[in-house]
Amino acid sequence: MEVKAKTTFDIRTDLSPNVFKDTLRTARKGDWIIYHAGITANGPHCKDAMKLALLDKVALVQRRVATKGEIRFEYIAEKQ
Repeated sequence: MEVKAKTTFDIRTDLSPNVFKDTLRTARKGDWIIYHAGITANGPHCKDAMKLALLDKVALVQRRVATKGEIRFEYIAEKQ
């Protein structure tokens, strides 16, 4: 059985209006879309992530990133 590797898309710096939905269309089940990094979930893609999570299109994941002296997280949408 062949196992496909999970793909990670990073859209944090892409401010195109439909980038989240376009990336989700390209992604396969289990792929990750990193839509924000920081202390709290905010930024231009957070509303899209929440809307798609409420429709069960993605699962929202928070991952701690090692940084010097500060707490930082990546906010990820995993395609369902």
